[in-house]
Amino acid sequence: MSSTLSHFGCLDELIQIIYQNVNRFVLISSVNDEQWTIKMGLTGSEGRWWSGSWSEGDILAIIGSRPSATLLEKFAQKLADSIIQGEIFVSNWDPSPGAEIKLTLAPGSKKPMHVPLTEISTAEAACFAANLFSVIALQAQSRKCQLHGTSIPSGASLSFVSTNAPSASSKSELPKVRTTLNSKRKEPSPSPEFEPESRGHPASRPMKGASLANPNKKARKYQAIEFGSDED
Repeated sequence: MSSTLSHFGCLDELIQIIYQNVNRFVLISSVNDEQWTIKMGLTGSEGRWWSGSWSEGDILAIIGSRPSATLLEKFAQKLADSIIQGEIFVSNWDPSPGAEIKLTLAPGSKKPMHVPLTEISTAEAACFAANLFSVIALQAQSRKCQLHGTSIPSGASLSFVSTNAPSASSKSELPKVRTTLNSKRKEPSPSPEFEPESRGHPASRPMKGASLANPNKKARKYQAIEFGSDED
């Protein structure tokens, strides 16, 4: 891969849908050693496809003959963001065979980018579609050959704990156990350390401000503190 296209990896294996008027297009972006390629197909019964590409020379003609690696990466990322965010438009759309159309990226920006598109033959379109489905089939092998992965991971499992119903002998023992427990229930005697002085009267709640160590001690009086406002 050339030194220029080596910074365009973010544009490889991107796919997006373009809704334009009553038409719907599928866009596929790929990068190889020689160029960045756009394939665009019109969904429907006709099965028409268009193709466009940028070579290293096309890229350098836009951003300059000696761009830095940082500039190349930023430029490629802007193009990728336009595709990912759906900021793409088919300019000069004409369904007539042989019409010159182009894909516009970031059409609302100050400097939109354009990729000229040329319609490809039916045989070439069928070959491209077959190769694309072969890639999809290879990727599906990692998810048990399902076209779309399931929401629950294949390795996840749910475990259930089974409980057996009580036997007849266990049921006959239940009344005996309940009788034994009821006979052993007694009111717990208070600890000698915390035994109240009088059982006949409930303990009085200490007054607010009284000492917790000596509740009979006279409560102190506290004067409320008032804060002046910021205006004073």
